[in-house]
Amino acid sequence: MTEADDPDRLLAVLRDAVDLRDARTLHVVVHAGTQGRAEVLQRLLADGPVRLTLVSGPGADLSDLRSVVLEHGADAGAVLAGGRVHLLDERGEPVPPSTVLTVVGLRLTAAELAAGRVPLVLHDDLTSRAVPDLLAAAGAATARVHRAELAEQLAVQGAVLGGGADGTLVARDAGPATAGLLALVHVLAELGRQPHALSVLAELYQPYVTAGPIAVEVTDADRAVARVVEAYVTRPGGGPVESEEGDGLLVSHWDAPPPWWFAVRPAVDGVELTVEAADEDVLDKVRDDVLSLLRTGEDR
Repeated sequence: MTEADDPDRLLAVLRDAVDLRDARTLHVVVHAGTQGRAEVLQRLLADGPVRLTLVSGPGADLSDLRSVVLEHGADAGAVLAGGRVHLLDERGEPVPPSTVLTVVGLRLTAAELAAGRVPLVLHDDLTSRAVPDLLAAAGAATARVHRAELAEQLAVQGAVLGGGADGTLVARDAGPATAGLLALVHVLAELGRQPHALSVLAELYQPYVTAGPIAVEVTDADRAVARVVEAYVTRPGGGPVESEEGDGLLVSHWDAPPPWWFAVRPAVDGVELTVEAADEDVLDKVRDDVLSLLRTGEDR
C-alpha cells in the first residue's frame, strides 16, 4: 500500500515535510483531480492560515481555473494530476514548471543539508538552467537525465527530487500519484513565509529568459535538423558548443559568454524549438537564427 492508497499515511508524509502553521494568510484554489487528494488537502489545511477552495469536475481546464482564481482574488491556483502540478499565480498566469522544481528543490536542499546530507536533484533536458544553477549555489548536487528515466534514476542515484519541463515530478518522499501534491504544499509554505506575491516569487527564481516550445511545421524534419547541426555543430559560427543528438538535438553554449542553449525535438507536424538565454537580445538572435534554418526551403 502506498500513500496514494492510504489518506492517513499521505497526510502524515505532508505534515512531516511541510509546516504551514506559521505561514501568512493565503487563499489557494485547487483542482485536486481525485476525491482522495481533495480530502487530504482539506484535512491538511483545516484551521490553518491557508484557505482552500476546491474546484470539482471531470477535467482540469487552466482557463476555468484562472477565472476562479481571479474571481476569488486567490493567491494561487493549482491543478493536480498525479505526479504533476500546474500552478497559476495571483494574476491567473502559469508558473513555469522549472520554477516549481527550483522552489521545491531549494526547500529540500535546506532540509537535507541541515541533516548532514548533500541532496541530489534530477532535471530533464528542457528544464531551465536556473534549476541546476540555483540549486548548486545552495549546496545541492544536480544531474540531467532523460524525462522518461526520471523515476528510475531517482531510485538508482538516490535523489530526493526530479522534475521535467512538462511539469513531471518525482520525489523520494512521495509516490508517483502524489508528488505533485507534495510540491504544491512546499510552494505554499515558501509563499507563506515571505511577503511577495507568487508572480514576484516566480520571477526571483527565474533569472533567465526562455522561448518555447515553438511548433515549427517542416516537410522533412531530418533535413531541417541537419541544417541546424551544420550551422551550429559541424561549423559552429556561434562559438564552441556542446551537442547531443538522440531524441532530437540539444545544443549548449552555456559555459561561455553569452550563455544560451536550444533544443529541437520531433513533433507531430514537424519539430518543436525551445531556447533559453541570459538575456532577451541573445534569446532573440538564437531563436530567430534557428527558426530561419529550420524553415529554409519550406513553403510558409
